[in-house]
Amino acid sequence: MTSDGGFIIAGVSQNCINTGDGKMSMMKVDSLGNFMWGKEYGGDSAESANSVQQTVDGGYILAGTTSSFGAGADDFYVIKTDANGDTLWTKTYGGTGNDECYSIHQTSDGGYIIGGWTDNIVNGPGFYAIKTDANGDTLWTNVVDFGGTNYNLNVNSCIEKSEGGYAMVGSMFNVINFITTGILVKLDAAGKITCYDSASHTIVGHPSTQVCSFTIHDSTGGITQGIPHTNQYTTVTGDIHCTHYCNAHFHLYPDTSLAHHYWAYNTTTGQGPLQFDWNWGDGHHDTIEYPTHIYDTSGLYNICLTITDLTGCTSTQCDSSFLIQRTTNTILWVNVIGPSYAGINEMNSAKLNSLHLSPNPFNTTATLTLQGTSHNPTLFIYNLLGQEVETHCKASLRAGTNTQFIINRNNLPAGMYFYKVIDENKEVLGIGKLLIE
Repeated sequence: MTSDGGFIIAGVSQNCINTGDGKMSMMKVDSLGNFMWGKEYGGDSAESANSVQQTVDGGYILAGTTSSFGAGADDFYVIKTDANGDTLWTKTYGGTGNDECYSIHQTSDGGYIIGGWTDNIVNGPGFYAIKTDANGDTLWTNVVDFGGTNYNLNVNSCIEKSEGGYAMVGSMFNVINFITTGILVKLDAAGKITCYDSASHTIVGHPSTQVCSFTIHDSTGGITQGIPHTNQYTTVTGDIHCTHYCNAHFHLYPDTSLAHHYWAYNTTTGQGPLQFDWNWGDGHHDTIEYPTHIYDTSGLYNICLTITDLTGCTSTQCDSSFLIQRTTNTILWVNVIGPSYAGINEMNSAKLNSLHLSPNPFNTTATLTLQGTSHNPTLFIYNLLGQEVETHCKASLRAGTNTQFIINRNNLPAGMYFYKVIDENKEVLGIGKLLIE
């Protein structure tokens, strides 16, 4: 229901004559169901809308899936509109595989929590949660990896909890034994899993049975499930007592933009504060969450992470599927990063012909050169925790000229950092990585 007593409806529209790909659609009706206006959104391929909410400014936030835009086969597709349904901004989220979005809610900070599923993981599919600011820019992401491929996932809702943090609820359908299991996942304010549990005892296992809806009905994690059975919808209520959960988890992969450099994407979860023990396989250890390690001897290395959380829960993961080899006369780096920076790639705006950092890695000084047309560009440098460590400002840049930022190491320790350049309108001109030796 909308603030004027009417209703906002979202779904898929399809021309009755041309029965091709559907478009994301939104329709506003009054309190009696009388049509007020309708809008369609999308590109040349298929779109679908699965969630809509009126926002505090009187407009609407619409979420679903697109195959017209984004990075992969299907991606999360979010549209912010004004009160008349006219587009203010759009965003896509996801990887090269399939990402299906089913839920969006505005959060107390004015941003949004978005939920769905993804198969862009090794053991996919998994629940996929994204937290954004009010402009749809990503603050963090997390994927709940259930460790298997013989199931289909459905995410019904992803919401902000009244006591803080977030909750996702949905279902898992096992294609081998035809059992459907209700799943509840709780995340803290930073997107880390605090616990998850299932409610398989409340759902009838049958090939034709599918869970059509889940609703979180209390802060302890109770859920209500609607199940179609012999053309009737029966509501079954079950309380999930969300047990504590901790999991040491990271994924190691090479950096495509820097030779001899690798990322370790740390998605460890548990009740903080956590204790970390990174065993680099060369006799060296680190005990911080996001370390940087340099290998100084040749050989093959197996990296292991062991965590212990506040409750005493302990978990260990070793990466035995990808062993790193150091070649002669090269420095090999491994940088551990969190969910906010996973998969970051070098990016330049169309407003710039080039954005070049040299040397990289560097020891004392590096130069970042911008060529193109921009106004009052600003350079921000962040550490692996996402904390701003330096800011550089430049005067207006004229067309066809270059501007340079001189980056001095100062007191920054060796390791990996990220940079972002924006103009006076806060458009991102470039994002990249820099290494200090």
